[in-house]
Amino acid sequence: MELRPFSMKIKDNLLIILLFIKQTTIKTKFIICFLSILLIIHSLALATEYYVSPSGSDYNFGSVNSPLKTINKGISKLKAGDILYVRTGTYNEQLSVYGVNGTAEKPIVIKAYPGESPIIDGTGVRIGYGSALVVIHSNYIHFNGFEIRNSNINGIVNQGGGGLIVVGTNCLISKCKIHDCWEAGIGIAGDYSIVEYCEVFNTAMNNENGKADFWGTGISARRSPDYAIIRYNTVHDIWGEGISTYEATHTTIENNIIYDIYSVALYVSDATDCLVQRNLIYTTKDMADGAQVGIGHWEETSVPKNANNTFINNIVYGCHRNFYGGCFVGTLIANNTFVNSVYFACVQLSGEGYPSGTFANNIIVQENDLQAIYFEGDKDVVFNNNFYNRSYDADAVGAGDIIGNPQLAKTGNTGAGKLTADYFKLLSTSPAINKGRSISTITDDFFGNQRDATPDIGAHEYTIINQEIPVTGISVSGAGGITTITTYNGTLQLNAVISPSNATNKTVTWSISNGTGAATISSTGVVKAVSDGTVTARATATDG
Repeated sequence: MELRPFSMKIKDNLLIILLFIKQTTIKTKFIICFLSILLIIHSLALATEYYVSPSGSDYNFGSVNSPLKTINKGISKLKAGDILYVRTGTYNEQLSVYGVNGTAEKPIVIKAYPGESPIIDGTGVRIGYGSALVVIHSNYIHFNGFEIRNSNINGIVNQGGGGLIVVGTNCLISKCKIHDCWEAGIGIAGDYSIVEYCEVFNTAMNNENGKADFWGTGISARRSPDYAIIRYNTVHDIWGEGISTYEATHTTIENNIIYDIYSVALYVSDATDCLVQRNLIYTTKDMADGAQVGIGHWEETSVPKNANNTFINNIVYGCHRNFYGGCFVGTLIANNTFVNSVYFACVQLSGEGYPSGTFANNIIVQENDLQAIYFEGDKDVVFNNNFYNRSYDADAVGAGDIIGNPQLAKTGNTGAGKLTADYFKLLSTSPAINKGRSISTITDDFFGNQRDATPDIGAHEYTIINQEIPVTGISVSGAGGITTITTYNGTLQLNAVISPSNATNKTVTWSISNGTGAATISSTGVVKAVSDGTVTARATATDG
């Protein structure tokens, strides 16, 4: 075989290798090899990283050392699989992601540069009617790590000034902080989109102190999206709804913390087949004349649309009615913990004309003179195995109900941003343990503990794993039973044996008290002699 010299050409960022082969018997094999190399190089060339920095210029190439100045310019360069990194700084521009779609395999990523915190600030930026500071029209866009603030905050445009709107499908919004917006914080209109790990506050500011007739939401899946997911977000101090879904189907709202909301903290309206689970909702202050409902479930249209919605393993505390709603066609409200409403009733239900709902395995605690539960409507709504701390509405009585003290832990701070779900855990002596009805669709609790065949009532399933087992004794000994150091500057490893063996926290801290001699001791229990004599070594359990 005779080989001729090869040449290399660069064209459209693709490395093309030309190798001339005289002997035809292996030509086919070579062509296959050549095509494989070309495809690999082409694949690598598809994805490009671009960079934006306040110190850049939109005449630059957009590389890390030659960044662009505006985010919009960076967006204009993107194609499927590309990444746009945005450096720390304040960007006064309204972003529009339009006509630059990603794919399922190659989404377009627009994100904060690792370890940095870019801000998109709407000060001086005119936001149009019904628009937002960031609008994503495209599909498969991942938008990550931005602070978005001051969208139409002075209300120059009526009904304009949201933080971020997603119109495209299959988008992911994560780790963003959105605040001080005239209208909603985040709106989802595109199918299969996700909002997660975001913080949203001070939105719907057009209604601050209850001055408006309409308002926005912290985060909302609205106007016909299918299969939206809102999870692991913190939403607070909203002058409208906190998290909502309306005129939507198959929305999942889970693992969110929502507090101090003017209207309804978590609102499901005119929606079907939605799942609401493992949310912590509470109120710490009055917000003008707001309804301040915990979970709301009703309709705002003349034609009933709410159906087949599920509310499980939620914890709601201190709201103006912790659950308020009706329209229970196929709706399940189960294994929730509702504690201490400050208006009318802890739970208020209206089932008139909308039968076939289920209200089961819920804890309802109302420790003042307000009603534990108020129910009006069809008896076709099924009540069973609910736990009340006091007498309750006879129309809500069901088989397996319990009246008594559910014995909640009630430990920790109940202030804004401080309350945790641990406050509502069952104690080991709770009469709610093993008194629930088994529901096949509820397999775990608020904390992820598995429900057993005889589940507990409420959002918490008590297990031995949840029980803090304290240390009752510690035995200290030297390695090999030795208690004497006989060499100059010698060392001895001490060991601590904890009782009981299944104590929750077995860690100890070591200390030394010098007597006639002197020594030091390490954090791992190694004693080092300093001078002759005796010393006392002590191991103290870190649980006290």
